[in-house]
Amino acid sequence: SANYVGDRIKLGKVLGKEILIHKYKIELSKYTKKVGDLYMCLQITHNDELMIANTIAKGLMKIIQEIPEDEFPFLTKIVSNNDVYMFT
Repeated sequence: SANYVGDRIKLGKVLGKEILIHKYKIELSKYTKKVGDLYMCLQITHNDELMIANTIAKGLMKIIQEIPEDEFPFLTKIVSNNDVYMFT
């Protein structure tokens, strides 16, 4: 992916840990069974390391789109609450 740098990780690897989110993009997934499913690609830093995390968590996509561009990058933790991912 253009301008996205670092190892690809599963979001679960950084769950509950402090991460810096630099940017994101939301695209149609090529891998899900349902046509029209979206996934989000996040450029993050964790422990001073650039990483790329992908997720299909709709709640995270909805929230991140409401964050003004001038508030990036931002520090957050992603937590799972009853299997729903949320930013804290």
